Amino acid sequence: MFVKFSSVELNRMSWSALSYGYSRGWIDNKDIFNLALERYNPSVSDDITSSILLTDAHRSDEIESILAEVMVEESNRDLLIREWACLFLSNLWDSRADTRDPFTIIDEIYAELDYPEFMAHLVTYMPSVDGWRSEDHTREENTVHLYDEWRAFIGKCERSPNESQSINY
Repeated sequence: MFVKFSSVELNRMSWSALSYGYSRGWIDNKDIFNLALERYNPSVSDDITSSILLTDAHRSDEIESILAEVMVEESNRDLLIREWACLFLSNLWDSRADTRDPFTIIDEIYAELDYPEFMAHLVTYMPSVDGWRSEDHTREENTVHLYDEWRAFIGKCERSPNESQSINY
């Protein structure tokens, strides 16, 4: 989508979230196969990792089939979108100094994630949820407010990376 993720970032995600990201085109066969290689531990039974490693890394149909089973078993779309929102927005936060207009990218991420309600307060054209009235403030004050909201969102992601379902963004 907007960035190439590191294996460290992706390795924090569940197979369900990875499957969702794969189905949306945010990661590819190579990413999935490399994550399976990194996660492989012969002393720990992990059917998903083992199944992926037994496929041809270039055969997208085989990998799609394995990942489709993961989605059927563990599907909770809102939680998967929250995991991806955390990854996208954390990654963008880390590169915000090199980004000309990060809030335009946040608007694009919001659309790419199918407009999740929990993220609306970070979007420039959506109303604030904390009573902030943008019409009562200067453009600079509104920008600072959005940065504060974004930083708080990322903080919640960092405090609870594997428990995003319990985070009320």
